[in-house]
Amino acid sequence: MKIHLSTEATPLAKQRLDQVISIDANLKKELSDKNYGEGIKEIFVVLNSYDPVFSSPPKDFETGIVVQKSFSRRYKTLSVTVKINYATLVKADEKQVSSLIKDAIIIGFDEIKCLPIKKFDMEAFYEDVNTILCDERWVTHPEDYQPEPFDYQVDFNNKLWRRL
Repeated sequence: MKIHLSTEATPLAKQRLDQVISIDANLKKELSDKNYGEGIKEIFVVLNSYDPVFSSPPKDFETGIVVQKSFSRRYKTLSVTVKINYATLVKADEKQVSSLIKDAIIIGFDEIKCLPIKKFDMEAFYEDVNTILCDERWVTHPEDYQPEPFDYQVDFNNKLWRRL
């Protein structure tokens, strides 16, 4: 099972959401050997937080609102975009930010767990994600969950990037 977390945010919000890297690494590590069925191979979760002045009319969304969800039966992928309230995010300290991220993911998954996806144990997946996110180690020691950096070699003659 593969899971990917990313952010879509204005610069100030993106700065506040830097913990997503450690959470993503932790979820990947914990869920890599799990099998919930062949119905979904990959899940993409986008945490979205934009300054309300960029929308017309200006509107900030409640944390956990799913603004986009799509499931591809052909590729067996699920994509979900979940909102994080911008005003709350900007005012929050580090521990509150981690709680906001956790809440957004859990509330977002709560909404999608009712999707009729065949051959996938959504309940077991939801329970595992909830258990992993409630484990505070990634908040107190995020350095343990930092992804390993990629080393690339550049071949300028052929304009190729190669992973070492």
